[in-house]
Amino acid sequence: LFLYNSSHRSWLESYLGPLPSLLLDRCCAQFIVHRDRIRARPLSFYQDALRIALDPSIDEENKEDNRQLGLFFEWLWHYIFGEPPIATPDLEQFVPNITQINLVYYHQSIPSCLRSRPLPELLIASTGGVGTTMLLTHYYQVVGILTNDAMDNDKLKHSVVPPELDSIQCALYIFGDPQDVYKSLERRGFLEDTIKKIAKENATTDDPLALKSHFQNWQQLPTKYPIMFLKYNSLWEKQTEINEYLQTCFDRTLYIPPLPKRRERKSAHTPLPKNLYHEYAKTVQNLPDLWIRQPSSSLSSVL
Repeated sequence: LFLYNSSHRSWLESYLGPLPSLLLDRCCAQFIVHRDRIRARPLSFYQDALRIALDPSIDEENKEDNRQLGLFFEWLWHYIFGEPPIATPDLEQFVPNITQINLVYYHQSIPSCLRSRPLPELLIASTGGVGTTMLLTHYYQVVGILTNDAMDNDKLKHSVVPPELDSIQCALYIFGDPQDVYKSLERRGFLEDTIKKIAKENATTDDPLALKSHFQNWQQLPTKYPIMFLKYNSLWEKQTEINEYLQTCFDRTLYIPPLPKRRERKSAHTPLPKNLYHEYAKTVQNLPDLWIRQPSSSLSSVL
């Protein structure tokens, strides 16, 4: 467990007052904060924080101590900038069951119910290799829409069928050139895991990732929510259409910042088995860049 040590506690309480018994934060220390909240703390607070962050007594080679020092601040930012100790209100129901006192939580010490997140309202899915993690991070952390987990802890990111979850209001299904998908997964070392996760008995010599059946399932099988199908290469050009779709699903006044700047694929020069996905790549290339499948209780046709 990562406990407040005595020096940290006295420093924090000199600025923040008595510390709560438990802090629950939002992941990853990525946030937007108004300057008035920053200025609510004196300059000396940030000077002290910098001094602690650059603690010379911690050996640079000691990765664990440095990691925990970084997490110490990650878990505190929301409270420093005026948010309640429990930053995620829907977790408050679990707080009375927690017995650890005077600690900033460390994920392995928290019951699994607190490590889970609410079910998604926006589902973003793909076979992988088409920017899905980037989209999940953007719409969850930047826009503030409740999505499935970017790290796929909820096993929804690459689901081979449209999940039957009442929480889902709409979905994005991202597809792309199958040769680019294969090379992206190969370069990042995800190829074998992806084959085990989504291909299984549907894998064939000419389609080892079972991309065709995955795509067909999402186009055909019954679903209670609309699904926007998006070609990866058109994501940045179709942002207006994507935003209008999401605003229709959630809120017409929802502000949606632009996607992160497009980056060149590092897998462009990754070798590909001869002729693999050659014909299917032509099929995908001829598909529309974007279309929306409406909810259906029966099988639908495939483009």
